Order: sequence, then structure tokens, then C-alpha cells
Amino acid sequence: MGVLKKVVVENFRGFGEKREFDFEGKPLILLNAPNGKGKTSLLDAIEWCLTGDIRRLHETYNKRNSTTEEQKRSINNNAILKNKEYLNERVRVEVEIAFDEKDYSIIRTQEEDTLKNRGDLCMLKHTYENREELENSEEFLSQFVDYKNFYKYHICDMQKTYNFLCIGRREMMEEFSEFTADYSEAENIIKNLELYCADIKKKIKFQDNQKIEESEITKLEEKRREYEQSAQIIPYKKIKLYPLENTEINTMEKEELNRQLKDLICCGYNRILELLKRKVKNNKLESIKTRLDDLKDELSSHEKDIRKAIELGINSRSVCEKAELELSELNDIRLSENNLEAFSQKIIGFKNECFTQNYWEQNKKQLNDKKQRLANLDADINMLTKGNKVIDILTTIVAGKDSLILYRDKLRQEKSVEPIVCPICGSEQFGYLDNDEITEEAKKYQAEHKQLIENRKQERLKVEKEKEDMLNEILSHAKKALNEEIKRMEEYINELRTLSELTKVYFSNFEKLQNIDRNRYTQERMLSIQEIEKEIEEKNGVLLSKEELTVIEEELKRVFDIINEVYDENQAIDMLIRSMELKVQEGPKEIQYEEQLLRDKIISIRTYINNIEFQELNKNIKDMNKRNEEIESKIKELNMLFSKANGYKRKVNTKLEAIRKKEYALVGPYLYKIFRKLSRDVSISDFELSSRIGSKNLALTNKEGQSILNILSDGQLSVFMLSYFLGNAMRLKNKNQFRIYFIDDITSCMDDINMLAFLDFMKYQLSNTKGTFQQIFFATCDSRIQDLICWKMDGCGIPYKKIGIEDFECQIYTN
Repeated sequence: MGVLKKVVVENFRGFGEKREFDFEGKPLILLNAPNGKGKTSLLDAIEWCLTGDIRRLHETYNKRNSTTEEQKRSINNNAILKNKEYLNERVRVEVEIAFDEKDYSIIRTQEEDTLKNRGDLCMLKHTYENREELENSEEFLSQFVDYKNFYKYHICDMQKTYNFLCIGRREMMEEFSEFTADYSEAENIIKNLELYCADIKKKIKFQDNQKIEESEITKLEEKRREYEQSAQIIPYKKIKLYPLENTEINTMEKEELNRQLKDLICCGYNRILELLKRKVKNNKLESIKTRLDDLKDELSSHEKDIRKAIELGINSRSVCEKAELELSELNDIRLSENNLEAFSQKIIGFKNECFTQNYWEQNKKQLNDKKQRLANLDADINMLTKGNKVIDILTTIVAGKDSLILYRDKLRQEKSVEPIVCPICGSEQFGYLDNDEITEEAKKYQAEHKQLIENRKQERLKVEKEKEDMLNEILSHAKKALNEEIKRMEEYINELRTLSELTKVYFSNFEKLQNIDRNRYTQERMLSIQEIEKEIEEKNGVLLSKEELTVIEEELKRVFDIINEVYDENQAIDMLIRSMELKVQEGPKEIQYEEQLLRDKIISIRTYINNIEFQELNKNIKDMNKRNEEIESKIKELNMLFSKANGYKRKVNTKLEAIRKKEYALVGPYLYKIFRKLSRDVSISDFELSSRIGSKNLALTNKEGQSILNILSDGQLSVFMLSYFLGNAMRLKNKNQFRIYFIDDITSCMDDINMLAFLDFMKYQLSNTKGTFQQIFFATCDSRIQDLICWKMDGCGIPYKKIGIEDFECQIYTN
């Protein structure tokens, strides 16, 4: 059993300087303040101190920063734990808590602003004289607090609702698995059998990989048959193809013969490479000629447009892009009094008669004069209206007129004072004036002052209108100049686009020719049909004829046949050239190529090699077949073991799933009872949890088989998650020593929750010594909910502590 008594936070999320919150050990703590004042930060501080984690933040942080690239961004790693104003200070949270009627202080600190580690924990036990530090704080705390499942079982917030909407059927089975009995022993058996089966599969795969492929044995058998049918050894000709060739091959070993055969094949590769390069050179010339032909046609059709495009720079993409960007910026301008001066020079730069430098300077001066006149009039009116001590004095005199008359009458009665003078100004006429004439001058001065203020206000209205009229006229001129510039730019861009479309074929071919030879195919030459025709004529003179190309193709086929390789005419020629270049790197140099000589030498050296290999093939084929037979025997034995183990696993799994299906059938009605008590909507039918035998997926539906996640509104789903939260709390009340729970602002589902039923549930659980809650924290931004809870709790004598906005805003920690 335990209750939280006090929390001290320092540099934690919404709290910068130290703050202390005293809960006085009350069973119900009400946190009430507007959003953003620190309610959730306080609950996060408690969770972090007890567990070293803030699960809702940790999970969403991991989703947001799932990629390595996002994790490296410093902006994503600041102000996770720390207050944004104290990022260089450490985080510290201290929770005073009572466990089994003994008081403890749990202190967690951290220097890093991260949730990747759990910080440093220190736990102090309160004694009569002081506080003693416990040796194994984490181990001691774990007796009361399950930090891995704390968020799941002890905190109810809206984040859980959003997370629940995203879970699949497999995750749903994990969510509700706690409501079933403990079948860990059976699950361990299934897991062990799965591991056993997986291990057997690996062994089967390993054995299977050790087998020699039948196709490999078949190839050797076919080769053996070729050797059996081959003719006698053919003599090797003495004429050398390359300087280091050994023509006395009858004395060479098999390895030497294979090396020389490889060199002879490289001679063939060299010839292939030479022929392919001739083809590539001809293809390039053909491509250049085609582009020159296109240039000639385009220049003949659109020479005037092409020259204009060059003059405007359309062949450079930046010209169009710059014009379009400038038009976009012009369209974004929204002229007003506040930004007119900032845009004035830009508009003057349009060189439009509507808005010239002279026009702007003259009108700007007049406009500023009007503004200055308005400021002066405002100052005059303000001075005349407020703080005028003369008017204040005169007002006092007029208001005190009856007192002055009474004062004079009293002096007259006494007849001891001669003459009677004004107590304010000392005038002797005071004793002889009629009552109506007293303060007449003061009234006259007040009237004149009032008229003066009115005159100033009328003058100000006139000047204000003149200023507005002048400003509107200036804005009108500026907008007209801007609109005309926009129209001009649109026409200019349309011209650029038209020219670009007409000349794109020309410039595309010209750019490709430039990439081939920038110095040869200059812009000046490619604007002359005569120069282009010279280039075309030159290319025609060196291009291979169809007959010459056919001769090259035929020779390529023959050389590939000599080296016993297939010539794929459809293979990309550049890839074939790269392949040949790699193959000839270690081959012979200074080759004196002769096709028939190469053919005879390769045939001869192969007859020598075949005679040696024939005896080796017989032995190799026999050894391979024997090895495969032994491996097949082992695989058969392993398959029998796999079949037995897999059968046992299916039996246990089928039985376990059947039992769980029955238990899951009871979970839905159990949660539905709580939901029906808490929900305002009584039309929703019963909940059912179901899964197919053999499936690890679980579905939450109503009686009609419709998905609850699709039927319930967000508010109703929040009520369901509250039911799930309370159901777990009730289920664990006899198992869990830590029965402190936190409900964070369920205002968003207020329209769907039956608050009276919910409060009756809380009242019953808190008033009952065997109830679910030892202590509960309830946070809300709605003071009406708090008042309703207080009324309910007062009615049955349940003590509570209110933490209000004044506690979040004003309370400063003091030692």
C-alpha cells in the first residue's frame, strides 16, 4: 500500500525553477488549471521519478524519429525532459511517498536531455532523526513499482485512445492477454518446440546445402560422355600468336595447359574487343550525323526563332526559371499602408508613369506632413482633455459654488468682517455680487475650453480624411503599376515558352553535340547550314557501309564460337566492351592475330586437357553420388523428428487457443458492464473478443460482428479505454501493492461519459477500505468537473486536495 505525499520538481518540462506540490497524503488529488499550465508535466514528473521513463513521450518520439537521419537532427533532441529555458541545467524530481506506513523520498536526476536512459536514482528512508539512503534503490523500488508496465496499468490519458485506434489484430491479443489466466508454462512448451523445430530446419537446410547439385553431377556426366566420344589428340602448331606462348605443350602439366588455354582465349577476347570498338565508333558517328541532320532541318524551319531564343537566353533554363520566380514574387505582393514604403523602390523600378520617383517623393512628403499634423492634433487634444490643472480647479470651484455662498452668508451674519473678500482670489467684490454671478467666469472659461477641444477634433477628422484619400490614391497608382508589370511579365513568359517549344528539338540536339565536342560544335558553326552540311559530308565519308558492318558481325560470331562462348547480339554493346576489357587485362600482349591459327591451337590444347580429365571425372562422379546418399539419409531422419515435434506443438497450441477463446469470450461482457455504467449511449450492443483457432489475431466486435473501432466515436472510444483502464485496476487490486492511479484530462469525452456514474464509482472505490484505489490523481481543465467531484466527495466525507492554477503559476520552492 502507498500514497504520494509531496513532489518537488526542478527544470522538468513545463517547470523551470524549483516547485513544490504538497498532496498531504489525501486519497484524491484534483489538478485543475487551463491547458498548458503544467498538469500533465506534473504527472509526467511523477511517472519519470518512479520509472525513469515517460512512456507516452518515448513511444511517440520513437515513431517521429524512426530513421537514423531524423535522430541526428539536433532540433528533435531538445526539450524532451528539460525545460526549454534551462537546457544546460540538470533535471531533478523528488517524490515523497509512504510504503507500508513508512515514509520514503525517491530522487531521480539526469544531466542529459533524453529518455534513452533512466537517469540516476537515489532512495531515502525517513527515520525519526534524519533520512537514510538505501543501498539498492532500484531493487527496493521495483518491489512496489513495475516500471515496465506503469504507464499501461496506472495512467489513463487521451494518448492511449489514439494508440488503440492504430493497433492491429495481433497487437490486440497482447492488449487483452492480461485478462486471461497464466499459461506461461504451456507457452514456454510451444516456444521450446518452435525453437526445436527451427533448429531442425536449420540442420536440414545445412545438410541440404552440403549436397552437390544434380545439375552439377549431370554436367560432369555429359562431359564424361563427350570425352568418351572425342577423337585422338590433335598436334599443336608451332607458329606463335604472342611472344611468351609455349608451343611444346606435350610436356606440360594439366595446370599449365589450362593457363595457356586461358591465354589463347584472351587472344580471342582481344579480337572481339577490337571489333566491338569499331562498331561503337561507327555508332557514335551515325548518332552525330543524325543529330546534324536534325539540326539542319530545324534551322531551315525555325532559324529566326532559334536566333531570337539565343538572344533572349532561352537555351539557358535559368532565364525562364528566373522570370517565373519574379512573376511569382510579384503575384505574392499585397500592397497596403504598412508595406507601401518597403515596396516603393521595387515599383519605381518598373519605370511605369503611374508611379515614378518624383511622384512618390512628392506624395510621400505630403502624406508624412498629414501624419505629422495628425500626431500634433492628437497631442493637443490629449493635452486639452487630460491633465489640465486649470480646468480641474475651475471644475472644483463651480462644483463648490453653494459652499462659497454659504461661507459669504455666514460672514454677513457675523458682521464682524469688513469688507468680505473672496477666499479664493481675495476680491472685495465677492461681498456684493449676486449669487448667479459667482463662478460665472469659471463657467465661461470651461465652455470656451470645451469648444476649443471640439474644434481640434473636427480639424483632426478633416486631416484624417485627407490622409486616407491621399493614401488610397497612392496605393491605386502603385497597384496599377504592379498589375501592369505582372501583365508584362506574363506576356514575356508566354513568349519565352512559345520560343522554347519551337526550338527545343534544336537545342536538345545542339546540347548533345556540345557534350561530344564543345570546341568543334560551337554555337556559331551550328547556326550555319553550310557548316552543318560540311560536317554531315565529312561523317558520310568515314561511316562504315552495311556490307562492312555485316563482315564485322560475322567475324564476331566466329570468334565467339572459337572460344566456345555464345554471342548475344541483343546485349548492350557498352556492357560487352567492359566485360572484354576486364578479361584481357591479364592476358598476353603484342598479339599477331590469325583466326584459323587461333581456332587450331584451342582445339589442340583442349584434346590434351580432356585426356587427363577423363580419369578424374569418373572418380569425382562416384564420390559425389555417395556423399549425396549419406546426406539424404540424415535429412530423412531430421524430417521425421521435425514432423513429431511440430505435431506436438500443434496439439498444445490448439488446446491453448481453445481455452483462451473461451476466456476471451468472457472479457468482452466484463468490459461492457463497466462501459455501460460509464457511457451515456445505451444503444451500443455488447462487446465480444474473438479469434479463429490457429490464428494469433484478436478482433473486438459487437454482437453483429462489426468492428468496435469502426463503430465507436472518438469520445465513446475514450470511454471504452477508461473502462479498460478501470477493469485492469479492479483485476489487479489484490495483486498490486502500488494502487495509485492517474487520470489525465478526460474532458474530450465529456459528452459521452456518464459523469455521475463515474464519480459514484470513484466515490465507492475511495471510501471502501478494500476498494481499487489507494490514491487517485484526477487532472482536468474544466472547473465544473472539479466542482462536481468535490460535491460528490464532500457528500460522503472523502478528503481531497485541490491543486489549482495559482499553485502551478505562483508557487516557488523554498527550503
